[in-house]
Amino acid sequence: MDRNEVWGQENYNYAVEEGQTGVMVNGAVIPVEEGANFRDTIKNISLDAGFGKYRVYLNGAEIRPSEAPVAFARGDKAEIRAYDDAGKR
Repeated sequence: MDRNEVWGQENYNYAVEEGQTGVMVNGAVIPVEEGANFRDTIKNISLDAGFGKYRVYLNGAEIRPSEAPVAFARGDKAEIRAYDDAGKR
């Protein structure tokens, strides 16, 4: 993975009502409208959470920035996790 293409590492697991579109950050689920711009939404939520670098998971799988969809589809579940690069060179 390209070190410049970073958005956590833990398992993706949170319960959200089937069909609900949302983003989980710091244990809270933030509802997102279907069709909302994916990159802008993720960026704004991560900034509000105080993350500099972070990882993004979409529907259970980690995605790179280049793999991000244009918009949220109905039922998409994303998670933003802080990226800890302490001790890495």
